[in-house]
Amino acid sequence: MNQKDIERKEQVDHIVNIPDDYRLVVDDQEGVDDPYHLLWWEHKADEERTIQITLNRHNGSLIEFRIEDENAVSSGKEAIEGNKAREIANTFLKQYTKEGYEFYTYVTVEDDWRGWKKVNYMQEVNSYPLPNTGCVVRVHPSGDVVNFHYNGQKAIEKKPLWPSEIVEENVVLENLKARQDMRLVFVDLTHSSCEYENGEEVKGYHLVYEPAPSHASIDASKGEDLFGPEHYKLPPTVAVEKIKKGSRQDDIFDLFDWDKESFTKVDETENDDEIRMKFVLKEELQKQKEEKNPYLMNEFFKKHLPMLKY
Repeated sequence: MNQKDIERKEQVDHIVNIPDDYRLVVDDQEGVDDPYHLLWWEHKADEERTIQITLNRHNGSLIEFRIEDENAVSSGKEAIEGNKAREIANTFLKQYTKEGYEFYTYVTVEDDWRGWKKVNYMQEVNSYPLPNTGCVVRVHPSGDVVNFHYNGQKAIEKKPLWPSEIVEENVVLENLKARQDMRLVFVDLTHSSCEYENGEEVKGYHLVYEPAPSHASIDASKGEDLFGPEHYKLPPTVAVEKIKKGSRQDDIFDLFDWDKESFTKVDETENDDEIRMKFVLKEELQKQKEEKNPYLMNEFFKKHLPMLKY
């Protein structure tokens, strides 16, 4: 185990114990967006078993935590009860988030497809949750937290005001009916899970009415659409002529108006209907050669995705 691996394991030891049979493969603060600091460990014998932790590079606070390894958590025989999962999640937030769980007053607990408990914390206004606030904690049946995701890097300090007056729902519905159009379209339900009321599956092509537009955002205080009709229209389409094989543009730089002297081509692949070329700035390529860091996210993906190699 090298010194960097030891240092990073000690850095996150208060969150999770990284077993010795895991090795550090990503330690990236440069190739990811600010303020992320991504740490990623892989099991030495099985690359599918990983432990990922994302910290705020400026203050060290936890942004995301994920264990993709059933062997890394203690086994549990029975599903954990909802209130117990919430208590565990509350303790986790109190320990690893600055504001703690009391800040998020809208909380839901549900089962996910693996049998884990998903505890979702959000801020609210008048009992209505605010999207993109709070965090999600997933609790394994054993009682271990195996996944944490912070939905927002900064909690909303100034919540939106509740309108002094709200238009009645029936008024909004009447306005929608008056402006709503319907269109006839064929839909293919071959791979759908639709059923008739008698339980018979709905398959194949069906002629149906679809609302146009299919959705609307109505201002609750005014009863008016936030957008005009043009907002919901799809952009016009134009016919595109398929380029014959062999009639390629010789100089790709003419297509993109690039400075030819500033770039160098590092990779090219061709198949029946497309050509993929990768260009990088000469200056950037030289810098990468001089300052190659095997722990950057780009280097990790090059090992696992051959098309990214150059």
